[in-house]
Amino acid sequence: MINDFSPVLTAIGPDLDKCTASALVVGIASGDDGPVLLPSPLPDAGARALADSLEALGVTGAADEVLRIPGLDPLPFPSWC
Repeated sequence: MINDFSPVLTAIGPDLDKCTASALVVGIASGDDGPVLLPSPLPDAGARALADSLEALGVTGAADEVLRIPGLDPLPFPSWC
């Protein structure tokens, strides 16, 4: 079966309310003390919650690593990648 689905990536600014995506992709790097959340449009509380949970989620920040997790309230995305 051939799938004609072509994902579309869009860069957005800090106003997440204007985004109608089904997932939000955030960057994670591998730091000296573990994974590090890179700058993102997440609100401060959401960024802190995600950053504090990276190791518990098994995130390493390795190249090409992809992990899908449920979104956090009140963000308008059902999941993060």
